[in-house]
Amino acid sequence: VPELARKLARDGEGEIIGYDYADDDRWPFAATDAQKPIGVFGATDVATLIIRQAPSGSLIAIRAGDGNVIAFAKALWYASQSPAQVITIARPFVDGQLVTLVAAAARKDVGRLFVIAAGDDGIDLDQRVPANARAIPNLIVVTAATGGNGVTQSANHGRATVDVATAG
Repeated sequence: VPELARKLARDGEGEIIGYDYADDDRWPFAATDAQKPIGVFGATDVATLIIRQAPSGSLIAIRAGDGNVIAFAKALWYASQSPAQVITIARPFVDGQLVTLVAAAARKDVGRLFVIAAGDDGIDLDQRVPANARAIPNLIVVTAATGGNGVTQSANHGRATVDVATAG
């Protein structure tokens, strides 16, 4: 996506600022998402949407892969050391270890906004997410909305956990 490529943050030597903790290399993107899915801080469509909403901003791409808690923790640490002000996380806010890591990172790093997907397994997150991981002022849990006033049928939900529902 050329629009996205132009917005990637770069260091003084022109290299992208980012890392792939799943493959342990400096290339968190591949030619297509089908070849190498982008993990932690946003798939291509999410990243493109964010860049369109913040035209003067730039993107730091970090990938942790699926199911690797150590890689995810390293990716969160990398993000906390970067100049990023908004950290988007494409993984669903369901897994206990991920919830714990994200909540702890948001509490520690109050100057940044953390935005995480609720997920799409039809789960009531109020039953899965501990109370101490909810209502953190700089952590927003987003679920999928219908065109009307409700959430999609498969969207994870929970009045105490989910902060906002949005279409698209």
